[in-house]
Amino acid sequence: MKRANGFCEGFLELPICARMDTMTFFSFGSHYDFAIAELRAAKSKLEGVGIEVNAIDHKVTKSLYLSDPNGNGVELHIDASDCWKLEPERVAYAERMDI
Repeated sequence: MKRANGFCEGFLELPICARMDTMTFFSFGSHYDFAIAELRAAKSKLEGVGIEVNAIDHKVTKSLYLSDPNGNGVELHIDASDCWKLEPERVAYAERMDI
C-alpha cells in the first residue's frame, strides 16, 4: 500500500484526504473547473509515461481508470453533476470520454 500511495501522492501529486484500513482517498479539490483541469493533466502525465488510461463519462462523475505500479486498479474521478438527484437512472450511465 505504501508504494501505491506513493504513486498517487508523489507521481500524481494528489493530497491524501482520508485513510481506512485497506484504502486511501486522495482529492483533486472541490471546485469543478480546477478538478477537470487536474483530471486532464493527470491523464496526460500518465499516458506520457506509457500508462494505459481509460476515460469514462458516468454523467454524475468523470472517471479515469488505470493500474498503479503494483497492478492495483485505480479510479480517479470528479463529481460532475447533481443530475442524479432528479434523475437517479443516470447513475448507471457510462460512455467513453474524450478528455
